[in-house]
Amino acid sequence: MRFGRLIGEVLLWPASLVGLVCILLVVLAWTFNISLIMFRTGSMEPTIPSGSVAVVR
Repeated sequence: MRFGRLIGEVLLWPASLVGLVCILLVVLAWTFNISLIMFRTGSMEPTIPSGSVAVVR
């Protein structure tokens, strides 16, 4: 039982930190009016390759 609890604690801390970083990034993006767009097709090639991501303000 003790080993299972230790594994749970070890996995929970990194997961909670990742969640906190995600929440912080969402708040910052909303505050500074920033969004991400992805170029899915090759219509902008060769300047912007397909699959590229741009930050838009």
